[in-house]
Amino acid sequence: LTGVGLLLGFVIMTIWVLALLASSLFVSYYIGSLVLQKRAKNALLVALVGGLILGILCMMPIINILVIVITLFLGVGMQIMHLKYQFGKDPYTITS
Repeated sequence: LTGVGLLLGFVIMTIWVLALLASSLFVSYYIGSLVLQKRAKNALLVALVGGLILGILCMMPIINILVIVITLFLGVGMQIMHLKYQFGKDPYTITS
C-alpha cells in the first residue's frame, strides 16, 4: 500500500509541476489577446506578444513577485476551467 501511495503522490506532484510550468503559456496568450483584440489571427503571435509583456513585467524588481504569483494562480485556474469545459461536454450522440 505504501508503494502505491508513493507512486500516486509522485504522479500527482508531477502533474502539478507541469500545470505550474504551463500556466505562463495560458496567461501569455490571454494577455496577448487582450492587447491585440482580434487584430491578429495567428495564435503564436498572440502568445508571443503576451509573453513579451510578461517578460518585461518580470524584469521589474518589486512587481515581478506579484506578477509571478498572479500568473501561477491565474494560469492554473485557466487550465482547470479549460479541462472542465473540454471534458464537461455531452458525449457524442447519434440522433435519428
